[in-house]
Amino acid sequence: MAVPPQPEYMQSRICLVADDNPVCLKIMEIVLRRMHMECVIVRNGAEAIRCAMGRTVFRAIFMDTGMPIVDGDEATRMIKSTYNANKDTPVIAMAAYDGEATGSLYDDAIVKPVTFHRVKQSLSRAS
Repeated sequence: MAVPPQPEYMQSRICLVADDNPVCLKIMEIVLRRMHMECVIVRNGAEAIRCAMGRTVFRAIFMDTGMPIVDGDEATRMIKSTYNANKDTPVIAMAAYDGEATGSLYDDAIVKPVTFHRVKQSLSRAS
C-alpha cells in the first residue's frame, strides 16, 4: 500500500513568526531554533501577508492576534482566502489571553508566554 505524500508545508523547516513585541519574537526564535527550525520574523500583519504570499512555503505561521497596521485575524483571513503557497499552511494564534483566539480561523492557539513544550504541542496538533 502506497503512503500518500505529505503536504508541501510538512516538508518545510521554516516558520513565519508575526508579532509586534520584540521580546516575544526573540523567545519564539530561540524556541524554534531549539527545534532545528529556521524562522522568518515580521512585526505586523501586513508584513506577514507579504511573506506568506511569496514563494517560501512555511511549516507553520505563528500569528499574534493583536498587531498594528493589520491585526492577526485579518492577516490570517487574507492568507487563507487567497491562492498562494501558504494557503493550506497551519496558522497558530499567539494570544495574550485564553479564549482570545477562538473559532475556526486558526488551526491552533498558544497563550503567551510561549514555551518550548507549548510550541511543540501546537505544531503537532496543527499538522
